[in-house]
Amino acid sequence: MMTSTNILIASFYSFLIHAGLFLGFFGYFEQTAKPNKILSSPLSVKMLVEEVTPNTQKKNYVKMQPDIYKEPIVESAEIIQEVVKTKSYEIFDSGIDSLLSEEKDSDNAFDEDIVRFYNAIKLKIESAWIKPRNIPSNLSCDLKITINPQGRVVDLNLLKSSGNIRFDNSAMQAVRRVETFSIFKEMERQVYEETFKNIIFRFNPTK
Repeated sequence: MMTSTNILIASFYSFLIHAGLFLGFFGYFEQTAKPNKILSSPLSVKMLVEEVTPNTQKKNYVKMQPDIYKEPIVESAEIIQEVVKTKSYEIFDSGIDSLLSEEKDSDNAFDEDIVRFYNAIKLKIESAWIKPRNIPSNLSCDLKITINPQGRVVDLNLLKSSGNIRFDNSAMQAVRRVETFSIFKEMERQVYEETFKNIIFRFNPTK
């Protein structure tokens, strides 16, 4: 009797142990199955991540790169071009000013030479003049004098009389006394041909 009782008790405990093991394993598999459902369901989350792809950000970066580097290069080229133009205009203007200044200086020197030659001729004639006695003051006459390149007088004419024959003759005699103007040795050929080959000389002596 005791043996049957022990067998029943052992069978009961064995049942409880197996039931507990069964429930434990069942609960374990159920818990492991639930996370799989959670992980397999969020496909929408994965699609949201795919919508914002790295390629879009990369394209934006590549598109912005020319804006960062291209504009300063163009501006620099324009500035350099303007500087070159400005400098070239400055050089061109300064070159014209220099030429005009040189031409003006040359003209001034030419005019000064003409005045100097004319005064030398005038002084030479007046120095050779002998004033007639008893003639009015402030008389003048115009003479045309033709001179060769060596300064020798080759022709002499009275263009306008003073109204006093004695004065006119004294003026022409003064030119003949000079005979040769040594200042012509310093004269350039062009100056001689253009100005001093034929002289219209107003004789109005100061003495």
